[in-house]
Amino acid sequence: LSQFYTLMQPEKVCKVSKGKSKDKPKKEYRGFHPSVLNPSLTDSEYDQVKGWELDMSGHAEKCVERYCQLTGTSAKNLKKVATPCMDDHTFAPEELTENGKLSEISARVVLKCLYLASVGRPELLWTVNLLAREVTKWTKACDRRMEWLGAYILHNRDHAHVNFVGDPPEDCFLVLFQDASFAGDLVDSKSTSGGLLALVGPK
Repeated sequence: LSQFYTLMQPEKVCKVSKGKSKDKPKKEYRGFHPSVLNPSLTDSEYDQVKGWELDMSGHAEKCVERYCQLTGTSAKNLKKVATPCMDDHTFAPEELTENGKLSEISARVVLKCLYLASVGRPELLWTVNLLAREVTKWTKACDRRMEWLGAYILHNRDHAHVNFVGDPPEDCFLVLFQDASFAGDLVDSKSTSGGLLALVGPK
């Protein structure tokens, strides 16, 4: 992590920009008080904790802008949704097989979202990867999924990736969380597995 992210004392701010293109917004790494993670820490222990927040709200806005530009949709029409993905049971059977209207521009939108998901918004990965696999066989269900994803990104664009480091290496340990669905895909009955590997410690 130290090779990719900047670890900072609480309340310090560092901004990093990749590339000179106007289409690549700056990523912000913000340090802040770690009491949001562990309120039981004393003031002296706070000084030992470093943290970073990866803010990609600018790129999230660019993803929504790309979707609206290519589909002719206004951001005002994207209603707030609770999750980035849709349940397959909400689709009519024909929507899973009939060609979608947005097939020609689908790759340009999906790839834009893929960078956001892979770098700083892991909750988007399942939906983005699903749409990426469907680019060559785009359906009406994909049209709805992409609109839903755009709405979720728009209304949750300020979500950020947060981590803290407050313990020496000898006090840290790895924790693995994993789960899988059972034949959750209605089209081919495939299952989806996922996992989260975290480095944790007392602080």
